[in-house]
Amino acid sequence: MHERGELPADIKQTFVLGLLERRKCICGADLHDGSPNYEQVSAWLEKAGLADVETATLKLERFVDEVEKQATDFWQGIDTKQLSINQLKTAISRLELELETISEQLRKGPIEDIRLMQTRLDEIDRRVEDLTLEKGKKLQKWTDYQGQIENLQKQIKSSKQNEGKQKLAQKRIDAAQQAIDLLSELKTNRNELFRKQLESRICEIFSQISFKAQTPRLSEKYELSLVETVAGQEVQSGASTGENQILSLSFIGSIIDLVREWSKSGLVMGSDSSTFPMVMDSPFGSLDEIYRSL
Repeated sequence: MHERGELPADIKQTFVLGLLERRKCICGADLHDGSPNYEQVSAWLEKAGLADVETATLKLERFVDEVEKQATDFWQGIDTKQLSINQLKTAISRLELELETISEQLRKGPIEDIRLMQTRLDEIDRRVEDLTLEKGKKLQKWTDYQGQIENLQKQIKSSKQNEGKQKLAQKRIDAAQQAIDLLSELKTNRNELFRKQLESRICEIFSQISFKAQTPRLSEKYELSLVETVAGQEVQSGASTGENQILSLSFIGSIIDLVREWSKSGLVMGSDSSTFPMVMDSPFGSLDEIYRSL
């Protein structure tokens, strides 16, 4: 825009917009929408300059001029510093050469003390180099050890956290095992209580039906048998087919009665039900007339 002669512009867009808003030209003519006068003034919007563009352009020009000036000063300073560096390098090289010459003269000098001192100095220089190398190695080892220490500390911290989790898990396992042991003991006690009560009820029902001096016994495996008391001791007694049938009926009836009582009292550990379906084929067919009447 500057090369085309558009900057700086003779008029600004804000000036033209102000004329259009006031509907009045600087010559006094009215500017109505769509009129030729309005169109002629509106055409100046494309020719007018933007104030912000001109401001930015002026700032940019000043900035570029300043940067170019700083660049010139910068490179001049670089050249001066480079010249000083070259001079110092030359002086160092000259001094090193002189030092090496003096050292060589001292090594071959006629004065023995000076030769010894120079030899000692050479040994010290070599020792310093060795110590410097050793220091670097030890520093590297120290850095490695520091990394290992940090890793070990992280592992210790993680182990402590895992140890806490393991202790908590062990407590839960112990609590669960205690609960299992208690439930097992309770189950055993309930089973024994149920067996004893069932045996007592079987004896009660059997004695109401049978007229023989026989007593039912229920083993830990729930095996039924009949015993008789002879000389103060219980001995196994043979049972007829009918007596076995009465014993079976007494067993089934006792289970039904006992479970019904336990269900009502809340002793049954499980679903509450006192209905036990049972199908028997001629349950009284093996009984004689006396047992049938009972």
